[in-house]
Amino acid sequence: MRTVLIILVVALALAVGFMFARIRRHWAIDNMSHTSAHTIVKEIMPASEFVSLIYRYTTLISHRDSLRFGDMGIPFTENRFLYSFDGVIRFGFDGSLINVTENDNIITIQLPPIRVKSHTIKEDSLQVFDQTNNIFNPIRLDTPFRLNAERKIEMEMNARTRGIFDQARQEAKRQLTELLQAFPAINNYTIEFI
Repeated sequence: MRTVLIILVVALALAVGFMFARIRRHWAIDNMSHTSAHTIVKEIMPASEFVSLIYRYTTLISHRDSLRFGDMGIPFTENRFLYSFDGVIRFGFDGSLINVTENDNIITIQLPPIRVKSHTIKEDSLQVFDQTNNIFNPIRLDTPFRLNAERKIEMEMNARTRGIFDQARQEAKRQLTELLQAFPAINNYTIEFI
């Protein structure tokens, strides 16, 4: 009788231990899934400058100038040049500005506005097609730099009117959704963007 009682107590202790382990494991998995959304978005993203879209372009710059007397150009004082270069604009946002809320099984992510994160000219892509310099009106060193800066602003405005900023936002949503869905604990959540 005593051995039966000992066996029952050991079996009961094992059963309670297994139940406690299952409950603890379920609680740990549930807790892990709860913190994973915040860990991924609020702990990893603030350290990043998130680039969602890279826009490459080639542009042609034509410049013609001559000395002027009033509204009239002075003959034989014209200088001109024609060149092209390639540029790269990176669109994205600062990851520290993401706002995340979690209700039930819905993760709501508020993305900051898309901005130009960088805009560079590939110097090795410069091609000069025409260049005429005049002794009376030489090309000033600052002219190409000024024209490049003006063209960069023009290309950014062109990207906005062509919907590139909207494409970058959609791409950011897609990339963040894929990043979050790579974690199994997030699979039970619906991800929404506002």
